[in-house]
Amino acid sequence: MFDLNPEFDEFLTLWRNLPRRAHLCLPCKSDITPAVFGNLLHYVALAERRGAQSLYVVYAGDGYERNAGFPVMGRDYYDILPENFIKPMTQFHNNLLGTPCGAYIADVIGTTEGSQYIHYNVQFPATDEKGEVRYLIGYGLDRKPYTDKGTRTYTSHAPSNIKDMVYLDLGAGAPSAYVKDFTFHRADQLSGIR
Repeated sequence: MFDLNPEFDEFLTLWRNLPRRAHLCLPCKSDITPAVFGNLLHYVALAERRGAQSLYVVYAGDGYERNAGFPVMGRDYYDILPENFIKPMTQFHNNLLGTPCGAYIADVIGTTEGSQYIHYNVQFPATDEKGEVRYLIGYGLDRKPYTDKGTRTYTSHAPSNIKDMVYLDLGAGAPSAYVKDFTFHRADQLSGIR
C-alpha cells in the first residue's frame, strides 16, 4: 500500500467526496468546481484529452503553474514536451485514462535561474457527462525557492527527472510499474492509496 504525503489529504478528501454520476469510480469534470475546491484551486490543473498525443490544459491555477515551472493554461501539454518525452508521456496518459487510475509523481525540475526542486503532484481522471474518461485533474506541491522567478528548463522534461511515480488504484485497478529513486520497476507491492 502506498501512503500519500499528508499534504495531499485535503485535496484527496475533496476528490473522494465528489459524486460518481456517470462512472462507478470517477467524478464528472462538471463536478470539479471552485465551490468544491475553493482555496486549493491555486494548486489545481485540469486538462482534456483531445487525441492520443493531445492534452489541452483547460485550467491551471497560478500556484500549479509556478510549481510546474512554466505557464500551461490554454496550451496543449504535448506541444511543450521534448520529442524524447512524448512516447513515455503518451503511455503514462494512456494508463491514467484507459485503466482508469490515478498517479503520484515527484519530478526534479531545474529552472533557468539555476535552482532545482521537486514538484510533487497527484493526477486523477474524470469523465464527461456521458461517462467517457477524458479529463485529468492535477494537484501539485513543491519546494521551489520563493525568490526563483525562473521557468523550467527544457532539459528537465525527461524520464530521468522522474524521482518517484506510482499508479494509484481508484477502484478499477492500476498498472504495476513504478519509479522509486529514479529507478523504473515493473513489479509492484505499492498498489492502492490510503
